[in-house]
Amino acid sequence: AHTPVLTSGIPHLLQVNKPSNVWRSGQPPATTEAWAAIQGRGVTNVVQLDELTEGSDSMALLIGIQIQHFPISLWAQTVGRPNDVLMHMAVRAITWNTLIHCVHGNDRTGLLVALWRLSQGWSKADAQAEMWANGFSGEPGLLAYWLEQRPEDWRR
Repeated sequence: AHTPVLTSGIPHLLQVNKPSNVWRSGQPPATTEAWAAIQGRGVTNVVQLDELTEGSDSMALLIGIQIQHFPISLWAQTVGRPNDVLMHMAVRAITWNTLIHCVHGNDRTGLLVALWRLSQGWSKADAQAEMWANGFSGEPGLLAYWLEQRPEDWRR
């Protein structure tokens, strides 16, 4: 497991991949300090998984960070499933210098990072181990969606 970096109040901030500078976290505080700290790590792109009612990334827009929003609702997390097209779009949105986040940075973020790992050629077992090691709690809808996935469907 990775060691969380504590900075500017950004919860559960972890570097996922050094060469491509991909990060994950919980919802960054709506402060210029927090978003400047993210930008200071080279982040130019955010993949936001929480709903707009859960947190705002508007401060990121003000300093020139691009936001791509792929919300996963509470219903999808618990009793439904995330939208498959939306998940594939979100994985494709993870490019160099990207921060992936939801409210806590554990469940929705963990799922998306695991799907991205599959797209990068990781085994399902390795991606799943990392997902659990970084705080995935097994929300029923997210877990069911993960268990249905075939790695070959995510390869780029």
